[in-house]
Amino acid sequence: MAWEWAQRCVYEHPDDDWPEYEDYGQNLAFATLRDPV
Repeated sequence: MAWEWAQRCVYEHPDDDWPEYEDYGQNLAFATLRDPV
């Protein structure tokens, strides 16, 4: 099941086609308090 979800990932920077992700980008991992490693 995890592989099926991983296949749904879209590796593109958000643009006008995805207005719900307007304030998010590739730097999202740096905005968390968790250690990403």
